[in-house]
Amino acid sequence: MELLELYNQEYPDSCEVIQTKKRELDLSFLGNDLPKVLASIKAGSDRISQIITSLRNFVRLDESAKKEVDLHEGIDNALVLLQYRLNNINVVRRYSGKLLLDCYASQLNQVFESILLNAIDAVEIVKNERSPEIIIQTTATEQDIQISVIDNGIGIAEAIRDVIFDPFFTTKPVGKGIGLGLTISYTIVKEHGGSLEFISHEGQGTEFTINLPK
Repeated sequence: MELLELYNQEYPDSCEVIQTKKRELDLSFLGNDLPKVLASIKAGSDRISQIITSLRNFVRLDESAKKEVDLHEGIDNALVLLQYRLNNINVVRRYSGKLLLDCYASQLNQVFESILLNAIDAVEIVKNERSPEIIIQTTATEQDIQISVIDNGIGIAEAIRDVIFDPFFTTKPVGKGIGLGLTISYTIVKEHGGSLEFISHEGQGTEFTINLPK
């Protein structure tokens, strides 16, 4: 582009054939637009690289056994993978130091994704009434770890709270969910010796809490 600009400066009155081709190509527009296109391509490739790295960390394809990991990394990777759903949602992370745990990382990552997806669905329903927000709060003691996902969404109706972890129960439209996310999450957390509980206020929001022993 610098060479073309220099050429235009040195030979402003080039032959008609060149002048015609410049008009056909809209060279001045290309000069302005090409850097933007290249910057967009670079941003896109960086984004793809980030997603691939996060996906690899998320599923832990090379780790089938238990291993000590920082659970914050799993939560962050889940958020990266769900970024396409988080554009207009305020996500607040209230992390407490490192959250190290000897666990099956890919399974707990699945739990994080499932609970975050539910929170996203809940706040999207009320986005026209209030600013959607999801708070992720973590604490750790010598005995256990607690991870809470708090949303200001629609909340869970009292009539269905007793069946929320039942297989195939869902309030989502056909094609949006099959009702296994929370069931599987509950089972995974139980297999880690922990508990998955929730508190909900209909029309105000829900808090899911994962308790895991160290």
